[in-house]
Formats: sequence, C-alpha cells, structure tokens
Amino acid sequence: MSRPEPERATVPVALEGALAGRTVAFYDDELTIGLVEDLDSGRLAPILDGLARAIADSDLPGGHDRAALRRLKGAEFRALVGALQAAFDLPKSAG
Repeated sequence: MSRPEPERATVPVALEGALAGRTVAFYDDELTIGLVEDLDSGRLAPILDGLARAIADSDLPGGHDRAALRRLKGAEFRALVGALQAAFDLPKSAG
C-alpha cells in the first residue's frame, strides 16, 4: 500500500505591474539557490523550466506550464520574475 504524497508548502504572492490583480503560488521546496542560479544564467530555457517547476498554482492568463510562460509578454514576464524574487523574502506558509 502506498502512502499519499504529503501536501507541499507554498508561498503565495500577489503580482504587480502588468499582472497586477493576479496571484501566483510557488512551491516552497523549489525556492532554492539552484533556481536563483537558473535566473542568473541569463538563458531563457533554464529560467522557463525553473519557473514552470516552481509554480504551484496561479491565475495567470493561459496557465503556468512552460508553454504558457513562453507566451507571456515582456512586462508580464518581468512581473512574474519580480513575484518570484518577492517569494524568497516572504515567510513560508503551508497551503
């Protein structure tokens, strides 16, 4: 008999800028230095992969899988990255 997966803690963040009024929740256990390294790489492929892996839930237009993130406009992408940066500074909560 298999055990149910434990619920993963998330960090909800209100989006600003071009995505103001929307929210995104990041998996707490994905907020790692490895993700920061992906962001600092300047290469879009690892950034998109890292974001898609880190987002637990959102009300982003079109969803939050890698394909949806590729369709974001520049200002929307900047707002999402800003929310991710904010998530690193917020207290963690289960949810």
